[in-house]
Amino acid sequence: MGACNTASSPFQNEKPTRPVKVDDVVVVIVIAYAVGLAVATFSLARRQLLSFRYAIGWLGFLLGASVLSLFSPLVEPIANFVGVSPAVVVAGSSAAALLVICLQLSISISGLQDQVRRLSEEVALREDAPNNGP
Repeated sequence: MGACNTASSPFQNEKPTRPVKVDDVVVVIVIAYAVGLAVATFSLARRQLLSFRYAIGWLGFLLGASVLSLFSPLVEPIANFVGVSPAVVVAGSSAAALLVICLQLSISISGLQDQVRRLSEEVALREDAPNNGP
């Protein structure tokens, strides 16, 4: 009654597949967003809506995020030390980089506002000069 079927199955020699981990999905999502944003950045730079300086900065950020997500085993020691997954380290690093970019852009905007104010004052003084002549 308990005869074993020793005939080989066609699926017997197949290697077991590795289950898809959350980190693998995160890598695919990060790279897909990076490619999409890189295309948008190139398009904006080509139409001169984004300066070359900022286009290079954004492309560098996107490249860095992609490399970090691809080589998540390199950040595993940091993730293990902190007690989180490598995907969280990549996301946290990306968020920190975005905060630095926002700070740099805020500094640039502040400088431009100061230049506009000074230029406006100079223009106002020059326009008023003929009326106050000797």
